[in-house]
Amino acid sequence: MKMGKLIRDSFLITKIILLNIRGRLALYLLSLFLLPLGIMFILFTFSTSQTPESVMRIFSGTLVFALAMTGINDVGQGITTERFTGAVNLYRTSPISPVSYILAVFFSSGIKNVLSAIVILSIGVLVFPSYWHFSVLALSFLLLACCSFIGIGSVIGTRSRSIQEGLSLSNFLSLIVILLSPVYYDIESLPKLAQYFSLLLPTTHASQGMYLTFIGTYNIMTWCYLGGLIISTVVLNFLGFAMVKWRET
Repeated sequence: MKMGKLIRDSFLITKIILLNIRGRLALYLLSLFLLPLGIMFILFTFSTSQTPESVMRIFSGTLVFALAMTGINDVGQGITTERFTGAVNLYRTSPISPVSYILAVFFSSGIKNVLSAIVILSIGVLVFPSYWHFSVLALSFLLLACCSFIGIGSVIGTRSRSIQEGLSLSNFLSLIVILLSPVYYDIESLPKLAQYFSLLLPTTHASQGMYLTFIGTYNIMTWCYLGGLIISTVVLNFLGFAMVKWRET
């Protein structure tokens, strides 16, 4: 298949996905930012100190919260809805590669994630301009976090047995993987058993890795978190996309 057609098809599907939320765009953006930014405001209100470390901890946690809500909840519900309303069947009967559909999911979710990241980072840079240490590694954590959360959403969307199950699991798991991870605090604060369990979740690797890079710390744990995020991204997207049967027999 020619690369040009692959990209054109993926952009066409991306446009269709984004047009589906056009009528409720204001409400969608409000729900996208309201909860993460609300929690961030509460944390800053009751914070006893605003050192660079504590500020970066809150902002890295808020970023992961927002990206996880978009990647898991939005992608899970989107794929589920398209499966059970016939949109995926339409793509299957068209001369469209499954790769185009997968790219479209990444493109559409990526656009929403970029909006979330820009809003949160803009607030952080405006309020605390001297606290940040931006780097290629920090960007890598952001991109991998987006991809791993899309992977969780794709697993939910492609494997749900009904539209009700898919929508419910998307809402439930998007919150659970955040609540069970040390998103807003250091992983060492957890009991040992809870630490081991949290390392199975990409939210842990994303939040801890972002925090370390934002404060300018590049040690062995930074690279371990990056490696864990790479592994979870590959495994989750493989389970969500690569094992799906595109053409029905």
